[in-house]
Amino acid sequence: VSVDRHGAYDFSGIFYTSMLDQWEPFASAAELVLKLERQFDLFQFPQRSQECRSLLSADLEKEDSQTGEGMLYPYSAEKERKPYEARFLVQVLFRQNGSWQGRVEWLDQEEPRAEDFRSTLELLRMLMEAVHNSVEKEKADKIS
Repeated sequence: VSVDRHGAYDFSGIFYTSMLDQWEPFASAAELVLKLERQFDLFQFPQRSQECRSLLSADLEKEDSQTGEGMLYPYSAEKERKPYEARFLVQVLFRQNGSWQGRVEWLDQEEPRAEDFRSTLELLRMLMEAVHNSVEKEKADKIS
């Protein structure tokens, strides 16, 4: 995950999927979670521990996830791409209890750092803190 823009409560950027061998833009943390969830469902890895319930028929839902139509955020984060503010390697190992569990590594720090996360919310909190700390450190370096 490469974050190239952030605000007080959200961030945008691009992420790489090795199974598709492509970069995918996202315009918000919510869009990142939705796009990753769709890819996990597409590859069935990591496999869900619970089934999704939907009011849509299975055919409509399958078509929607394959074409990308009807996405929550129809605009693209590709516009005005800037150099990244922070980069992470996110490994989702399990999808249990309606959330993600795994490990996140910070790729742009002098000292290697990695932490486990127990939920999607905890992962997003870690990413936001890291981006905020990275930007604050750059501001402090420019001042001194």
